[in-house]
Amino acid sequence: MVPSHPFSPPEFGAIPRRIVSLIPSMTETLFDLNLGDRVVARTDYCIRPEDRVVSIPTIGGPKNPNVSAIISLEPDLIIANHEENRKADVEALQAAGLVVWVTYPRTVDDVFVLLWDVMNTLDETSMVPRVRLIEYQYDWVKSLFRDETDLPHVF
Repeated sequence: MVPSHPFSPPEFGAIPRRIVSLIPSMTETLFDLNLGDRVVARTDYCIRPEDRVVSIPTIGGPKNPNVSAIISLEPDLIIANHEENRKADVEALQAAGLVVWVTYPRTVDDVFVLLWDVMNTLDETSMVPRVRLIEYQYDWVKSLFRDETDLPHVF
């Protein structure tokens, strides 16, 4: 597999079924993509969707996860973020033999790549039409401004 970007998913022997999410946005994304049933732990800040995460155990915060508690859960995959999680924690989890996927989407296009990577990696295709529709809508909006030269800038 050729990585589609520097933070591509790691390779797996089997499709991950036990996921620990160390990032609130990814916890919510997993539920939005019909993958919430695979989340076995989350951070204290992963609070959405509220009605669905309430029964999932927490393992501390993104900056101070309980590494030993995560290891004891024997997850197939831990999802982290380059900016949100500490390198030392990621390395400790990897040293314990766990697979950590470090994400780092910085643009809207990166987010779409991440969504497709999540669906492909976790073999869940039920939300492909939804993601495709959002992507088409985004492309349409971009096309409206493609020839504009006097676009506002944000400082």
